[in-house]
Amino acid sequence: METGPARFAEGSLKFEAGTPNVAGAIGLATAIEFLESLGRKALWMREQELTRYALWRLREVPGLRLLGGGQAEDRISIFSFVIENKKPIDVVTSLDTQGIAIREGDLASLPVLKRMGVSAAIRASCYAYTTNKEIDQLVAALNQTIGVL
Repeated sequence: METGPARFAEGSLKFEAGTPNVAGAIGLATAIEFLESLGRKALWMREQELTRYALWRLREVPGLRLLGGGQAEDRISIFSFVIENKKPIDVVTSLDTQGIAIREGDLASLPVLKRMGVSAAIRASCYAYTTNKEIDQLVAALNQTIGVL
């Protein structure tokens, strides 16, 4: 079977590659529907509840310095912090062995971190599905890690 010469679309469309990410679009639409079903006010109230609880519990960790505001109303439920005399990579590696998955490094915000006197930090994030029990597990793992490192 003979085919003719290749025919390309005009303009930038000629650079479109392969099949579009249909699953990604469907997943995004489903996630939006889920969030809208919960309601923005209810989501915000839940996030503030989690933020208050996490801030209260994180204050119990010896040597933990929270970066950013210390009041729930001044922040969202993402917590960047450092632990005195502990390398962020060592803390996160230890937490990983305990089944806690959080992030460390410059967190794509090095200029802000430098203003706070650090070049790397640890970040834990909560969302509507996070439970107080999971926050308790994080705090327990941090306390255990501090004792081991």
